[in-house]
Amino acid sequence: MKWVIRVIGIVVCVAVFLIAIEVWRFVRIPPRSETITAMGETMARIVIYMEQHADYPKDLSVLPVRRGYANQITDAWGRQLSYSVDERGVITFSSLGRDGKPGGDGLDADIVHCYPTRNEDGSLNLDDVWFRMTEGPPGGDTPPEESSDD
Repeated sequence: MKWVIRVIGIVVCVAVFLIAIEVWRFVRIPPRSETITAMGETMARIVIYMEQHADYPKDLSVLPVRRGYANQITDAWGRQLSYSVDERGVITFSSLGRDGKPGGDGLDADIVHCYPTRNEDGSLNLDDVWFRMTEGPPGGDTPPEESSDD
């Protein structure tokens, strides 16, 4: 009788595990959205850094940790976000998508977000950086529609 209860317990555990895998497949964040969220969170950390140091960070490794946040500086495929600042103070984050190569379609498409941090007169403006964010390179094409494929 004990072995029957053990077998039933094992079957129930396996069933719960398989159901959990299926649920995870449908509720996980799409890779493009995860990457865009990582870019926004990284920008929030850069704003904190700039408020503390009055300068742009050299690289993403020096950013302060925000308690209760992911603090993710990688894209959905585990590669570090590309980070640059141009002469106008526009911070650009980019990911090469799933395939890790420039260009591509769907999940292989590049993801680029730009955050202006200076006013037209060159003065620093971190207060409304979120409202001036642009998707894609300045003057570039708009990115493809979201896909939930892996």
